[in-house]
Parts: sequence; C-alpha cells; structure tokens
Amino acid sequence: MSITKVTIMDFYANWCQPCKRIPALLTNVVRERKNVVIEMVDVDQYPDIASAYDVTGLPTVVLTTKQATVMVSGWQLTKQHLLSKIDELQTQRN
Repeated sequence: MSITKVTIMDFYANWCQPCKRIPALLTNVVRERKNVVIEMVDVDQYPDIASAYDVTGLPTVVLTTKQATVMVSGWQLTKQHLLSKIDELQTQRN
C-alpha cells in the first residue's frame, strides 16, 4: 500500500510574528511522517495563491492531497493536531 503524498502549504508574511514559529513546527512534523513536503507561501508576494485557498488570517497552514484540502490555523497549529490531520489524509482511499 502506497502512502498518499501530503503537501503542507505554510502561508506566512515577514511582518507576522506568530508565523515565525511555524517552520520549526512543520520541520518536526515532517520528520515523523513519510511522503510529506512543505511549501512556503509569502502572502505578500503571492496574494493570488492565498486568495485561492481562502487564507484570511495568519499563520495558516493548508494540507493538500490530490483528493482533499484541509486548512489549519490559530490554536489548531500544534504538532499533534497536524500529525492527526496528515494521518487522516494519508488513510483516505484514493
């Protein structure tokens, strides 16, 4: 059985102080799960991408697969919550 690839999109801005803690959190998450990659999206540089994913606040992380998209923000940005959402996405039937 193959593991579904999950892309973690980290929406951030250089002026956003809470956003600065997210890369270390995501690095720890990726170490614990296979077939997960991180994409950084600067909302000031790429507002069209942020708009396409309905990002209205920072920090926001979007988890995507070919089958589903899950947005995680605010208090939900914990290692355990992200691992749980990745597990859910990776166990969905293709």
